[in-house]
Amino acid sequence: MKKALRYLLLLVVAGGLVYALIPSGEDVAQKLDRANLGQAKHVAAVDAPSESVAIALSAENTKIGFTCAKNLAGKTVTVMGGWNRALGGQLQGRMLVEPTAKKLLQLELQVDVGSLWSEHDLLTDALLTKGFFQVEEHPQATFVSTSITPGAPENSAQEDATHQIEGNFLLNGIERSISFPAKIEFTPSGLTLHSKFSLQRKDFNVLFVDSGGFGLLTDDNISELVALDGSINATFDRTPEKQEPPETEEKAQSEELFALIDKRFGLLEEKLLSIEKKVAALEEKSQLEPFDKSEVESPANESTDTSKLSSHYIETIPATQVPFELILVPGDQEGGIPPLYVGKSEVTWDEFMPWVDGRDLESPDPLGELRAMKLRPSPPYGAVDRGFGMDRRPALSMSRLSAELYCQWLSEQTGKTYRLPTEKEWEHIYQLGGGNLNTPPTAEEAERLAVYVDNSFDEDIDDWATKPTASGQPNNLGIYDLAGNVCEWVTETGEERVARGGHFDSDREELGVGRHVEHPDWNRDYPNNPKSIWWFVNAPWVGFRVVAEVQ
Repeated sequence: MKKALRYLLLLVVAGGLVYALIPSGEDVAQKLDRANLGQAKHVAAVDAPSESVAIALSAENTKIGFTCAKNLAGKTVTVMGGWNRALGGQLQGRMLVEPTAKKLLQLELQVDVGSLWSEHDLLTDALLTKGFFQVEEHPQATFVSTSITPGAPENSAQEDATHQIEGNFLLNGIERSISFPAKIEFTPSGLTLHSKFSLQRKDFNVLFVDSGGFGLLTDDNISELVALDGSINATFDRTPEKQEPPETEEKAQSEELFALIDKRFGLLEEKLLSIEKKVAALEEKSQLEPFDKSEVESPANESTDTSKLSSHYIETIPATQVPFELILVPGDQEGGIPPLYVGKSEVTWDEFMPWVDGRDLESPDPLGELRAMKLRPSPPYGAVDRGFGMDRRPALSMSRLSAELYCQWLSEQTGKTYRLPTEKEWEHIYQLGGGNLNTPPTAEEAERLAVYVDNSFDEDIDDWATKPTASGQPNNLGIYDLAGNVCEWVTETGEERVARGGHFDSDREELGVGRHVEHPDWNRDYPNNPKSIWWFVNAPWVGFRVVAEVQ
């Protein structure tokens, strides 16, 4: 039963609506439109007009519930449930909207199957065991719309329906096309969506297998039809000024954004003053030479005397107070490589996620604006850390665009110039650290310096995984994990996008010398088309480290 509920919940999510899944008796389900099912269809890329707006979907604006029905001793018993309201990260998605034309262009939703809840704990436990839902084999359900058509189906039971939504729904490893009615209404600040329909649970292999404790309850006792009732109530990431010409609208939006930036920089300056005092105090107590920026600020000069520079320094991201350390690496005048400060470790989740989630912003509205302008990534599908954990571990699976925009943000936050290393710079750093670009490290060197397939198996998750940064020993420069853990994005690679080095799933022969060229297979299983420009579903081993220019 619980599995039926869960199934319905997923279907709701799949429908792009937040559905109050209602596994019901015939009295409820028979009164609703039954969703039309067919073979999954090709998801074509959406031609989004420039004025289109992306709306992020989450538990805050999308609600899912259900009522399931069973027959015991000749009586119909109903149970309420739905998507787990207490687990805030279990539902995510987006809508692409054209506000001026009042059009919903696309709807995408993903839900973790294991986030189901019901009125009765025993039922919930039963639904999450093998039978109803294969949570271990198929932990997520997705819905991606293929068409959203104005006009309700003829003789629809949902009398207020205004549209017909069709899309691909994936549950229990079964993907089918479903279509259902929905009421879509636009307001000046957003839109609402509401839909009611029923589904046949057995079409998605949702079957009850008694695992104990339910006595006479069998699959035949549970209604095959499930009634769904879902709703979305969302606001636009940005609200177009319809009465203004485009030039005026853009100017007003720009002025508002720049005013916000000015305010943020004012706060950052105050934080920087406080941080500089703290860093100065720490430097006095440490054995490190203080980082004197006046000694570094020379014109671009390959012959900069690195003996006058601090051997390393600690940067603290003002908006988040997250520190990280950089090591001075001498340049190569003949090779045209300048001296650089290089991240001692790869960029961690603690450093990366505040930028992704907009934790540096005063309110969520600017984050929506930045995402609409493609300056911040949309939320990833599934668990962003792949179950490896986040504490001190390297951030992973991001595209090179995400890494480059993070560097741009980091530069704005700190006032220094941070970027990705070029491929020549990365090779130079690797060689100065003791690596050989023509020969992989020995077994003894790999064990000391790299996280790779021979030492990365994690018994807690029964799989190979990253390790916290700096778990092993540093190279000759004092830099960690250049050879492994995650491979690292580099630039100036021509038309190719390249990540260098080995990773936690690499053989020893690939460590250090590895060169990984971005390929469509890196996002092969991403559920939507077009694929994400921010994240890779099938490349959980790519990350990056930053370098700071010596100016």
